[in-house]
Amino acid sequence: MRLVIKTGSATLSKKNGGLDAKAIGRIAKQLAYAHKRGHDVIVVSSGAIAAGVGRLKLKERPKELQAKQATAAVGQVALMHEYEKALSKYGIIPAQLLLTREDLMNRKRYTNVRHTLLHLLSHRTMPIINENDSVSTDEIQFGDNDSLSSIVAVKVRADKLILLSDVPGLFEQDSRGRLTNRVIPLVKRVTASMEKKADINSGSKLSVGGIKTKLAAAKRATSSGIETWIASGTAPDTIEKILNDVTGAGTRFLARLS
Repeated sequence: MRLVIKTGSATLSKKNGGLDAKAIGRIAKQLAYAHKRGHDVIVVSSGAIAAGVGRLKLKERPKELQAKQATAAVGQVALMHEYEKALSKYGIIPAQLLLTREDLMNRKRYTNVRHTLLHLLSHRTMPIINENDSVSTDEIQFGDNDSLSSIVAVKVRADKLILLSDVPGLFEQDSRGRLTNRVIPLVKRVTASMEKKADINSGSKLSVGGIKTKLAAAKRATSSGIETWIASGTAPDTIEKILNDVTGAGTRFLARLS
C-alpha cells in the first residue's frame, strides 16, 4: 500500500517547545514497521517551528510572520537531524521536501513534485514533507499540515491517510455537545453537523491544527477514495494496529468516491 502519515507538533515536541527525541524515535519505529513490510511511506511532518522555539529558547510560538519564518528556518534543520538519526537505526534514508500550497496547486509544479516523490519511493527512501514555513505567507498564517497531508494523499493516490495526533481519535459528544472520553471507532461520512461541532480549540500552543482541520482533511481524502484515520501519535503501536485491522486503533473514516 501507499501510506501518507502525518505527525503533528504536539506529538513531536516537548510541552514548552523543542523536539522530543524519544517521541520521534517512537514514531520512527512505527514508520520502519510499515516500510519493512513493503509499503510506500510518505511522511508529512510538523514540528519545524516548535523545534525552533526550543533552539532559540523562546517562551512560546511566535506570532509575527517574520519571527515565525525565522524560527521555522532554525527548527527545520533540527527536525530533519532528528529524523535522520531515528530512521538510520532501521537502515532507512529520509528525503526532505519543503512545499508551499502553490507547489501542489500549479499543475506543472505538482507534476514535478509527484515525479520526485515516486522516484524517491522507487529507491525505498522515505520522503518527509513539511510546509516551507520559512518563505510561505498564506500557509504560515492559516495553513496546517492536516490539509497538506490530505492534498498529498490525493495527489499521490495513497491507499491510506493516517493523521497521528495527541488525541486517540475523534471523541463522541454527549447530548449537550460536550466531548466525552469515548472514541468513535468508525465514521462513514463527515457530516456538516460533525464539522460544526468540531472542537477548534484542541490544538496546543505549539501547533496550528485541531480536530476541525483533521475532519476537513478526512473529508477531502475519503471523497477521493482514501481511507483515513485519526489516531494516537503517542501510543507505541498505532500504525501496526491500523495495518493489521486491530480494533481500537483510532477513528477510521471509510473511503468513498463522491
